[in-house]
Amino acid sequence: MFIRNLFFLLCLLTSITVWGQSIQDTIPCGLTDIAELMIEKNPLIQRQRYRIFQAQANRQTATSQFDYRLTSELSFGRTESNLFSQDPRAESTNGLLETNDYVFTSGVERTFRTGLRTGVFMDYSRVANNYPFDIYGESRAPFLSENFTTLRMSLAQPLIRGRGVQYATARETANKTRVEASRLDLTFVSSIELLGMVRSYWNYLSTYKRLQIFRENESRVRQVLEITQELVNADRKARNELLQIQADLIDKERQTIAASQLLYDARQNLGRAIGLDVEESTFLGVPYHAFPQTETSGFKEGLELGRFIELAKRYRADLMSLVKAKEALEIDFKAAQNDMKPQLDLTGSLSYGGTDFGNEARRLITPLGTVPGRNVQALVGLRFQFPVNNNAAKANLLRTQTFLSDQEVIIDNEIRNIELNISIALNDVNNSVIKLEKAYQTLQFSQEVFDAEQIKFQNGLTTLLNLILFQERLTFSQLDYLNAQQEFALAIVNLRNETGTLIKVGDESSWTDLQTFYTLPEVD
Repeated sequence: MFIRNLFFLLCLLTSITVWGQSIQDTIPCGLTDIAELMIEKNPLIQRQRYRIFQAQANRQTATSQFDYRLTSELSFGRTESNLFSQDPRAESTNGLLETNDYVFTSGVERTFRTGLRTGVFMDYSRVANNYPFDIYGESRAPFLSENFTTLRMSLAQPLIRGRGVQYATARETANKTRVEASRLDLTFVSSIELLGMVRSYWNYLSTYKRLQIFRENESRVRQVLEITQELVNADRKARNELLQIQADLIDKERQTIAASQLLYDARQNLGRAIGLDVEESTFLGVPYHAFPQTETSGFKEGLELGRFIELAKRYRADLMSLVKAKEALEIDFKAAQNDMKPQLDLTGSLSYGGTDFGNEARRLITPLGTVPGRNVQALVGLRFQFPVNNNAAKANLLRTQTFLSDQEVIIDNEIRNIELNISIALNDVNNSVIKLEKAYQTLQFSQEVFDAEQIKFQNGLTTLLNLILFQERLTFSQLDYLNAQQEFALAIVNLRNETGTLIKVGDESSWTDLQTFYTLPEVD
């Protein structure tokens, strides 16, 4: 007895643990809950975020042309020259002249956004050989170094091609515009994915309620079967009528099983739209946000098509993105036109340096302070370059012009499709409201007729076939009303998406604003 009680207790604890775990793992299935989950999980939204990073990388690459560039070079060379006997240096060097060369260069360069290119450098070289006389014929120690140090600055300012901020920064500005376009693309992709998710949610809610309708229908048939059984027992109905009801009950059980399968499919498809895997989708809970109602949706007679079209032109993220892409192409086109011009640069340089003798490390600096050997040089010039055929620039100009013209066609076509889609969506809203009202009236009448027919059947005033017929009509009316509710809900989010108000640009709260899914977009 003790062992049996212990076993029962263990089973009870296990059941409670499993039930508690299932409750804990259930994913709340309201529109706002799954919208927040979709932001994190949806793979297409994640991929679009990566495209923003790619656009930002391209912009950073374009900006790199204005980076400071540090340059440095260090080299050492040794030369051995066998001198001719007639060379006056041969006697002092035993016919072999040995020379050591050290060269060091360091500097910084930069291109400014005005097109100006400049650089500051320091050049140092040390030359030493075994010849015991300097260039003036004075005696000195072998391998006494001759040090040359120079500070120089160079400038180059474009005067025709590439002149001005507009052309010098064209690539950077165009890529900055494309980053903005990619962010708008994220909003558009998110809106499309949110639309698909909301559609899947309404379908999930519809199939959930559909299953309830079939279960209620099955329950009604069981009730009729019980009533008929009582009438047969009282000899008020023939026993063969039971067979008809039993056959009808089996058919209703089949419909319930089919509805259960549709509910499973709808749950998995909702998980797909959110970005969940198979296992995660099975934990989606019961949908608890109901269908929208006409009274609270903001619907009214005589909604004007033109106002919704103007709303779309103001808020559609994809249209904004196409316009931004056109702006980038216009920048590219102007830059390509500028590249057709010849290159004329105003150049200048200024250098200051000196010479000093000695092997000490300080000789790197001392030439700049000595008066003997000092030299100063200033240069100003013009550098002209004219490509005769200029095929590369011509091809680039033609290519960018083609892209720009094509983009204008894309924008015009997008506006045309937006206008057509909004016309269809608004018509769907109007028709769905009418169908919803008609379906509700039909449902009310069917319910009244079935209730009356059921009373008449109990009193033997009607046939079983009439009762089954009106029961089927009631079920069809319930399903029609459910479909009308789903169509109205879909019509709202479709119109929201077409007008760009399902997710507004720069408004993250619109993701989880419940009223977005229940009300029509407001027009001025």
